[in-house]
Amino acid sequence: MKLKIFKTVLQSILIIILFGSCNGQRNEKLTEVENESSTTGIEVIYFFGKQRCSTCVAMEKFAKEAIDSVFADKTKDGSIIFKSVDINTPEGEKLADLFEVSSSSLFIVDNNPDKPEKVDMTSFGFRNARNHRQEYKQGIIDQINQFLD
Repeated sequence: MKLKIFKTVLQSILIIILFGSCNGQRNEKLTEVENESSTTGIEVIYFFGKQRCSTCVAMEKFAKEAIDSVFADKTKDGSIIFKSVDINTPEGEKLADLFEVSSSSLFIVDNNPDKPEKVDMTSFGFRNARNHRQEYKQGIIDQINQFLD
């Protein structure tokens, strides 16, 4: 009985250590991303590789459309930037490594120096970009607006 309790306590401690170390890595990566950034505003970054399906193409196209239509003034002044990043180029590969991506992905990054934050919109994009275009665009707009508030 004591051995079973000991094993349970030991497993719990290991799980806590594991989650703590993962969180530390996430913060380090976010700091690296922030240091690589060329802006202090918001970046919408679409990563792509050699092969892109119709959903991948839609993710890029409609994300850019949403930003250009709603935030035209902020894209002009550079406070919101849309980037398409080819992960097969040396520069793209470096950025993809920082974001830990290896295929089509979409991130919205707030480069606020006081509280940098990145949101992975990839799953949302794959679910909505092709068949629920307006929901997809609105989700991107809503996330950017959260960062602007």
